This record gives sequence, C-alpha cells and structure tokens, in this order.
Amino acid sequence: MARTRNVPSERQRVPPPLIKRRVPSGRGAMEQPNVTHDGDAALSARFWLAVLLTGVATGLFGDLLMGVLSLIERWAFHANTSHYARGVAAASGVHRVLALVIAGVVGALGWYAVRRFLRHQRADVDDAIWRGDAELGMRRSFLTSVTSEVVVGLGASIGREAAPKLMGGASGTAVSRWLQLTAAQRRLLVACGAGAGLAAVYNVPLGGAIFTAEVLVGSLALPTVLPALVCSGVATITAWITLSRGPTYRDIASYHFSGAVMVWSLPAGLIIGLLAIFYVRLIGWVSFHRVRGASILWLMPVTFTVVGILGLWYPQLFGNGQDMAHTAFLGLGSAGVLFALFALKPLVTAATLGAGAAGGLFTPFISTGAVFGALLGIGWSHLWPGSPIGAYALVGAAAMIGASMQAPLAGLVLVLELTHSSLSLALPMMAATAIATFVVRQVDGYSIYSARLPSPEGFARVAISPTVRPTAPVTFEAVEGAPQTLLRRAFDAPRDALYRAWTDAATLKRWWGPRGGVVTDCELDAVEGGEYRITVRDADDLETTVYGTVHGLRAPEGLALTVRLDEQSRDFVEWFRPPESDGADAPLEWHCAISFTESAGSTLVEVLTTYPVVADRDRALAWGVGAWSESFARLDEVLASP
Repeated sequence: MARTRNVPSERQRVPPPLIKRRVPSGRGAMEQPNVTHDGDAALSARFWLAVLLTGVATGLFGDLLMGVLSLIERWAFHANTSHYARGVAAASGVHRVLALVIAGVVGALGWYAVRRFLRHQRADVDDAIWRGDAELGMRRSFLTSVTSEVVVGLGASIGREAAPKLMGGASGTAVSRWLQLTAAQRRLLVACGAGAGLAAVYNVPLGGAIFTAEVLVGSLALPTVLPALVCSGVATITAWITLSRGPTYRDIASYHFSGAVMVWSLPAGLIIGLLAIFYVRLIGWVSFHRVRGASILWLMPVTFTVVGILGLWYPQLFGNGQDMAHTAFLGLGSAGVLFALFALKPLVTAATLGAGAAGGLFTPFISTGAVFGALLGIGWSHLWPGSPIGAYALVGAAAMIGASMQAPLAGLVLVLELTHSSLSLALPMMAATAIATFVVRQVDGYSIYSARLPSPEGFARVAISPTVRPTAPVTFEAVEGAPQTLLRRAFDAPRDALYRAWTDAATLKRWWGPRGGVVTDCELDAVEGGEYRITVRDADDLETTVYGTVHGLRAPEGLALTVRLDEQSRDFVEWFRPPESDGADAPLEWHCAISFTESAGSTLVEVLTTYPVVADRDRALAWGVGAWSESFARLDEVLASP
C-alpha cells in the first residue's frame, strides 16, 4: 500500500516561481536561509528597470566626478591619480602649501553655501538608508560631491569614493521617484546605487555589490544580492567609457603563502583591531564636533594650511592616500617613513573632516592599514625572514578596512579586486581580518560609517554636563489606522509647572529647541485663538520659524496648537513633502493636542499630532525624535532651576 505524505506541494515563495510544484520530498526551497521572499521590496519588472537606470546613471556620474578629479590634479600638480604623490613631490614647498590653502578656501566657500542654502536637502547616504526614507536631495548631493573631488584633487586628505557613492544613492532616489517605487524598494535601490558608485570608480564590481549587501543593507539574501550585483556591474561597465578596466593598484607582485605571514597575521589582527577602535572613535569625535556655520570660512583654510606644511616633509599625506598604499604593496619605503605615514595619515584625515570637509574614509583607512602592515612586517622579518614586505602590507590593508567597516567579506574582496593579486594570501588575510573585526565588534562595534552618523536631526551639538541627571526616555510612535503620531515623556514635576512652561513665553524661550540652538524670537498669546511664533537659530546659524494659533486651553490639563510650516524654505518643503508625494497640495499644517497627566509627583506629557495625510506622518517618524529629546532635556533643567 502506498504511503501518503502530509506535506504541502504548492510553492510558497513571493513572487511564485514558474515551476509550481515542489520536489518529490515536499521540502521547501526557502528552507535555505538566503532563498527568501522578496519582502517589502518586491523585485518587480519596474524595480529591475530602476536598477538598470540607476546603474547607468551611477556609472556616468562616476565618469564625471573622476573627470573633475583628474582635471584638478593635472592643473594643481601636473599629475594623474596613478602618480599623484610623484607630482606633489616634484612641486615646490610653496606650491604644495598654496594648493592646500586654495583647497581650504574653495571647500569652505562651497560647503558653507551648500549647507546654508540647501540645508533641508539630505546628502548623507548612510543615514538616509539606515534611519530615514532613502530620500537624497540631488542638488545638494551633486554640489557636495563636486566640491569634494575638487579639494581632494588639490590635496585634501579625504577619500574620493564618497562623492560617487553619494551620487549613486541620489540617482537611486531620483529614479525611484520617477518610477514611483515603494519606500522599501527605494531604500534597496539607493543602497544598490551607493555601492555601485564605489564599484564604478575603483573598478570593483564584486566588491561594490558585497559592500551594498553587507554594509548598507546587512543581508546576503538573494533579494538583496541580485540587484546589488546587477547595479554594480552595470555601473562599472558604464564607467569604462572613460575609466580604466585595470586594477586600481597596478604591478603588484603575486605574493605566495608562507608560514611567516600566516603566523604573523594572528597577532597583527589583534593589534590592527585595537588600532581600528581608536581610529573609528577619533572619526566619530571629529564628526560630531566638526566646524559648523560661518566658522568654516576661516578654520578650514587654516587647517588645510597646517596639513600643507606637514606635506613639506611628507608629500604622501596629500590626497586620499592611494600612493601610500601602492608603495607599501610594492614593498617599498623605509621603516621611518612608514611609521611617520602610519602615525600622521589618520590625524590629518581626522583634522580635515573636523574642519568641515565632506569626503570618504575608504582609501585613507586602506592606506593606513597597508603602511602599518608593512611596518610590522619589517620588524617581523628580523625574526622570521624570507617573506616580501608587500605581502604584510596587503594583509594589513584587508584587516584594517574590514575591521573599520565591520564588514570582513567586503574588506577582503575589495582588497583582492583592487590589486588583482595574491589570492594565495587569502588565508592570512582572512585570519587577520576576522580577528581584527572580532576585536572591534567585541570592544566597541562602531564602523567608519556608523561613527559618522549625525545626531538625530543633526542636533545635539553641545555635550550635556555630567552634573545633569540622565533624562527620561522619549517615545514617538504612529497611531495605528490614523495620520497621527503620539509623543510621550515623563517629568519629575507637577503639571502646573509643565503647563506654565508651555504657555509662558519667557519660560518657553528657555527650553524650546535643541542644545546649541538659540531662540531669537518667541511670541505667545496664551488665550483662546491667540497666536504664537517661535524662531530658532541652530548651530549652523540657520533660522527656522514655526507659528500658529492656540486653542483648547484647559489649565492645567493641557492645550492645543496648530503648527504651520509654510514659511519654511522651498528646499525644506520639497524635502519634507516632495512634489509627487501623496497630499502634495495639502497645506503644511498640523494639529497638536498636548496633555499633562500627574501621578505621584510626576507628570506625563503626551503630544498627539494629526497630519493632513499619512505620508506626512511617516515622514515625521523618519525625521525622528532628536529635537524633542534635546528640548525636553533642557526643560528638565528649567523645571529643576529656581
């Protein structure tokens, strides 16, 4: 008698495969963990068209930006990217310093203007993917990118890859709007475009795809890997119109595996991991405290001048560090020079970012890892001779970039693709990279990307004094089935004090807005139908005004406000509600009902906000709670003061 099996035979995947029945065992294909549903980001025909268009656009932007970089390099030092350090070294000392002074002036003027006049457009691709809605402003992204390549060409110590990465992401945003993709599809597309930007300018299509999946999306499932591969491949082929098809680092010998390098890779991975923690923390600190507002107009030129003076002795510090890494991969350079470059390159790169520059860290970190690996290799060779110094440099570069990105697979593949060499060193490279990445993950866990993320809403410029007690948590969530959000925060104060803090203009002025901001105007007529207007100048010297009417006063239980944003700049309106979004014609007016509920000496403040359309609610949620958290922390201090 035949046995019957109580197993389903129909396929369950979305989208369904062409073959409708399972294999005879009845087991599902999705039992393999990476073979999953598409999820929210459906890989539809329209999405695949978007991937192709984004790849082409990213490749073309890569050509354009590298063309700008090459033009500036030739103008400044009669050199090209492959021999940049040679051109810098051939220039006189005055020429080198003057080039960086010009870079400081151009960068200061360019970035100040972009951040002032396009302040409400986003140009941080990592933050847009991970925390926001993957919306990037094309104008701000493009001008930021061009300025970055100009200053790198003049000698600024930052990476050139940030610009094509940003423009790849911005291309994804633009294409997703045109094809009306969903929010989830847009996030995936922007991530693919960003990784494709890296792939296009360095000729690393596989590395760019893995960077997309491992770093930007955090998944190696097929619905992520497939579009990442296609987008990076298309961008790389498109960029071949003007860019090289060869490796970024040419003429690297094919180093062979040896016991000396293998054993060395174990302690080297530990040391490099500890160094990466310090470097990443340094980058996080300078990113948080970077120059803002009009101060950039003099601090950036001064900082760049100091770097230029250091370049009198070490011209290798100019630019992104590609020649530093190349020299180390070739096994060249004395221990003294390698030590100086290893010590100085992270510092001048951090100083450049702290001065307000926008640029990448990929090549600066690879170059630091390469020269440090070569330096350690020279010392190790006295104990165990016989292996070329360039082999140690390759292992050091892979370990440093893999650990600093918290992406060991991407780090390994990128170094191998960048050099087209030494696959036989895969085992020591894997060992050092795994150990270094493990050390960073266990001790700290930040990467060169997560450490640079801005504070929520770009606020929190001023550190909270250690004498101020920790603040209570703020919750901010959507109201299910309605275009509303609910904000909650508890205060150790009676509700009479909270009601007065919201309805007395003098008190409101003391706590409204984020730390680092100044309330320049606060008018409040706390009567039914009264009007209010509040203007805040932030740390970048930019002013924002909200205004509206007061109604529903119920002292001390609560009040209600209308909040209007029509007076915001056109850029902010387009960012918050793009012209093609749902409800684009609705007025930017919200209704806030604020209640104070006292219990056992503590008061719960709840702010229920109603938006004209659900899309506004979702955008407000993506915008985050950072400004409210900062304002409420200041309110704590006001309530505690006499």
